[in-house]
Amino acid sequence: MRGCLRVSKRLRACARQRSILLGITTIVLVALVPAVASAVLTLTPHSDFAAGAKPGPVRVGDFNGDGKQDLAIANAMSSEVSVLLGTGTGSFGAPTAFSTVEYDYPYSLAVGDFNSDGKQDLVTANINHTVSVLLGTGTGSFATASSFRLDGGPNAVAVGDFNSDGNQDLVIADWYSGNIPVLLGHGDGTFGAPIGYGTGIYPSDVAVGDFNSDGKQDLAVSYSNLFKDASAYVEVLLGDGTGSFEKAGNLALDAGPWSVAIGDFNADGKQDLAVTVGDLNKVSVFLGNGNGTFAAAAA
Repeated sequence: MRGCLRVSKRLRACARQRSILLGITTIVLVALVPAVASAVLTLTPHSDFAAGAKPGPVRVGDFNGDGKQDLAIANAMSSEVSVLLGTGTGSFGAPTAFSTVEYDYPYSLAVGDFNSDGKQDLVTANINHTVSVLLGTGTGSFATASSFRLDGGPNAVAVGDFNSDGNQDLVIADWYSGNIPVLLGHGDGTFGAPIGYGTGIYPSDVAVGDFNSDGKQDLAVSYSNLFKDASAYVEVLLGDGTGSFEKAGNLALDAGPWSVAIGDFNADGKQDLAVTVGDLNKVSVFLGNGNGTFAAAAA
């Protein structure tokens, strides 16, 4: 019952964030309307395709090896991933559902190749304590999910090669425990025991980059103050190329971050961060110095 209450609170929190985003969209649309009484907004033509119950993150891949891009969608309330195979014409076939773990609510999704067979696989972070790996067959289908349990509530998942062995590894943002588990891949679809990093509570997202330009993968983790009892910041963890990480510092925010992305926004060849700040309806950008540090946020 406690797990269900946690999930309920987490889903309500997500609904609040999505309501904020909806409000932003409404404001933008209103601002775009010309100051003419007869002005009418029309929706851009689009195509709709079915998914599962409460679809969340969507990822792009080529799951049947035909050179055409496909979609994979994590459906929280139906505990499954929907795969829609692309036709190459802008259309997609009917969704095929692949189960994760019943009642574990897949909340994040990533694409990788975890058994080194050249075929794309999927991994989901399930908010009710588990992570599921679905190995692809290369035909658009996936094997039965292999799931393992973590102590808290996995909220986000990202893929990298943190020990430079050519096998893909996982990093998880674990919402309830505040931990950032790193699981080193064996190259056969299995992973080693989680190694915990991170020092905050309520980690909302994790991204993989190279912030000090040493060719070794680093991490950026956003920590939310969603419940107003913790500071809000992004933690930077620098990798040493052996699977270990060392804290480089925190990037302070004035409200809770929800998502973090990596890019090069000033074209200087150094990786920067973009962080959504849900409570203030904005995105904060930290420009990287190329040595693991960042300039103050511009927002």
